[in-house]
Amino acid sequence: MGVIWGAILVPVQIAQNRIARQFAEGGEIPARYWKLARLWRIFTLLATLLVLMSAYWMVFKPTY
Repeated sequence: MGVIWGAILVPVQIAQNRIARQFAEGGEIPARYWKLARLWRIFTLLATLLVLMSAYWMVFKPTY
């Protein structure tokens, strides 16, 4: 999960921030921003699911 944040989500967020500064005072939002937003949603969902699955397995691990 940390790899997803460090390798994908942080760079995506930085790129979105740079793009947002360009259109912050008016103008059209570029298509690249929306592509990055889609990547952000996909990988954030993946990272969240990994955390939830880990928590599930910690609580409901099989005992023999």
